[in-house]
Amino acid sequence: MAQLARVCRAGGQVAIGVWGDPGRCQTEALFARLRSLAPPPPGTPAPLAVSDPGVVESLLEKAGLTLTGGGEAPVSFCYADHEQAWTAHASAGPLQKVVEIAGPDAVRQVMRDVLEADRKPDGELRQDNVFRYVVAAKGD
Repeated sequence: MAQLARVCRAGGQVAIGVWGDPGRCQTEALFARLRSLAPPPPGTPAPLAVSDPGVVESLLEKAGLTLTGGGEAPVSFCYADHEQAWTAHASAGPLQKVVEIAGPDAVRQVMRDVLEADRKPDGELRQDNVFRYVVAAKGD
């Protein structure tokens, strides 16, 4: 956050987007199952801990920025098939670590199981999520 504040021009704004309430993010079920394949070391903060209300806000303020707004945005992850879902998720760095530990077959199966549980009545593979965003400004 200090770097964001440093490079922001006077009067400029910084916007940060993070996952929303895990209870309103269907993709959290995937994250939970992946943690069962590769549990984080003891004492490691939860992957979405930065999403908890107040965390990003506090970090922005500590960096010398002034909070000016924020809100939520619905975000749905839609996939044509399981292969497209694999390609989308496997591109994320944290998933690569789980693949390294548990192997690609185990991770693919978890993804398939979770997506099938979330399959919509019309057959669509979709996970509905909510993201939070926080906006802060740098003083003049």
